[in-house]
Order: sequence, then C-alpha cells, then structure tokens
Amino acid sequence: MHPLIRRFSSTIDPTLSIPAIHCKIRDYVSEGLYNETLELYKEELHPLGLYATTSIFIPSIIKACSHAQSYHFGLQLHCMALKAVSDSEAIIFNFLVSMYAKFSITEAARQVFDTMPHRDTISWNSMINCYLQNGYCRDALKMFKEMYLCGFAPKPEIIAAIVSACARKGKFRLGRQIHGLVIVDGMIKESVFLSMALVDFYLRCHDSLVALRVFEGMENKNEVSWTAMISGCTANQNYDMEINCFQAM
Repeated sequence: MHPLIRRFSSTIDPTLSIPAIHCKIRDYVSEGLYNETLELYKEELHPLGLYATTSIFIPSIIKACSHAQSYHFGLQLHCMALKAVSDSEAIIFNFLVSMYAKFSITEAARQVFDTMPHRDTISWNSMINCYLQNGYCRDALKMFKEMYLCGFAPKPEIIAAIVSACARKGKFRLGRQIHGLVIVDGMIKESVFLSMALVDFYLRCHDSLVALRVFEGMENKNEVSWTAMISGCTANQNYDMEINCFQAM
C-alpha cells in the first residue's frame, strides 16, 4: 500500500469534511494514484451529487479518469461537469478535451472545444495536441493556423510537434513560415526542443545550410543534439559539414 493511502486510511474520520476529502484527492493525483483517486471519489463524494463536485476539484477527477483510462466514468464526469460549472470556467473544458484525447476520441474532444463559450491558449494547445497524439496531422496544422489568426500563441512544445508534422506531410512552405513566426516571437531561443525540431525539419527538406544555421544559434547543445545534426548531415550526404560538426563537438 502506498504510504499516502496508508496514512489517509488510518486517520480517516466518518465526519471528514468535503474540503478535506478534496485535498486528499489532489494529493492522490499528484502522487499518480489515479485508480485510488477514483475509488475515493466514488466512495466519499460521488454519492453526494453536485454539491461535492465543485469546479475547483473537477479537474483532479478528470485527470485521474484520463490516466486510469476509465472511459465510462469519464462520460459521467462530463455530464456532471456541465451541470456543475459556469460557462466561464475554461479550465474544465480544457481537461475534458485532454481526457478525450487520451481516450483517442477526437470527435468528442472537438465537440467540447467547439462548444466552449470562452477559449484560452490552453484550449487551443489541448485540441492541437489531441490531433497530434492521434495522428491527425492535417487537422492539427489547420487548427494551428486558426489559432494564430485568432490571436493566440501556441507553446513551444506544440510548435515543435507542428513543425515535425510539416516535415512528415511535406508542408515545407508552412514549416518555413512557422520558423519565421517563432523568430519574431523570440520563442526559438527559449526552447531547445523547438530548435531541434526546426533542425530536423530543414534536414528533411535537404536544406543542411539552414539546419546548421539554426543549430549554431542554439545556446545549449548536448550530445543528443550534436548526434542528430551529424546524422542529418550523413543522411543528406553532406560529408564536409558532417566532419566539421564532428570536429566542433
């Protein structure tokens, strides 16, 4: 038995307040005890109905449900969440999108996204990530464009995944446009992961010179990034650049 569960079980009080149980639920989730979280919720809070299902703690239950792959209970939570939260609470809808993404039900995730009264940056990132996780690169690229047109900036990890999708789908023009956007926004300096995605993109485009330029602009290079750059030069038969990179490593 996990120490946290043992401690809670040994001190549990039948009159324990709902906020106290909610705190325990959050502790369980933070420890990765997802199945135990759902059991605690079903035993202590679920019978009490909407009173116990406040919007502050619904995200914890949805997260546990996602990781535990509890599909049917997830549907129940969705229904309860719609009754318990106000339209302004975007965080609940964001967690629902992520939940359906983990269930690989992109249609349901998109339906939640489309019915959101108010979307924030996390909403867009969650939906794009849902498409990418489930292999819908074309839909992810389309939503990425819509996101920018609506004035939202995706996080570097999402942009890196989009750049990789551009490389896989042969969307080289779009990939270069995205590179321009991240230069203007200054994001490329903040994320090694994004920089390496761009390096890989240009190597796939057989443009080793631009790949090298992006690589040289990276502030923090490690063994993995050097190896990727050298391997890319080899794949593009740019042996002089490969030797130069190896010597500079």
